[in-house]
Amino acid sequence: GTVRQILFGDAPAFWVTTPEYLALAVIASIATFYLWPRFPDEIKYSREMYLVLNVTDAIALGCFVVVGTNAALTLGFGALVGVVSALVTSCLGGVLRDVCCSQPIRIMHAEQELYGACACFGSALFLALAKFCPDADVAVRVFLPVAAVALSRALAWSRDIKLPTYADRDPFAGVPSRRVL
Repeated sequence: GTVRQILFGDAPAFWVTTPEYLALAVIASIATFYLWPRFPDEIKYSREMYLVLNVTDAIALGCFVVVGTNAALTLGFGALVGVVSALVTSCLGGVLRDVCCSQPIRIMHAEQELYGACACFGSALFLALAKFCPDADVAVRVFLPVAAVALSRALAWSRDIKLPTYADRDPFAGVPSRRVL
């Protein structure tokens, strides 16, 4: 949200004017830092924990998609800026985390299941509902895109759905090193 606000010229960032958000993030980070290592490995690496983390991440992704898209619409920007705003709001924090931790940027690898595409889908649905169903209940216009993002993420991770890639070629062998679709 901070980067989106900076891009839109909306300063200071929300957490500066409402520090409760910052306090909650700090408390959650400290709790995670100290409590997660104390969980037994049977819990941390269980199928159930994997499911809980993926489901909560998918729902949060959907929520941030709606927030980002709505921020662009509220400021009078068009659909394309709305989708980019949704991507920035929902995905850039993870990208920055990966960069700061010297990790591969997870959502930017074709070998990973869909993530950003699910965000674009949810944003497009939010934009369509805002344009074609402006009188619909706000709860419906928010719930449907969040549910669409969460369900598309669930399909992506459970069915290992990925974006198509170009076949890599070994410049010395002249044959594809992996297949496309």
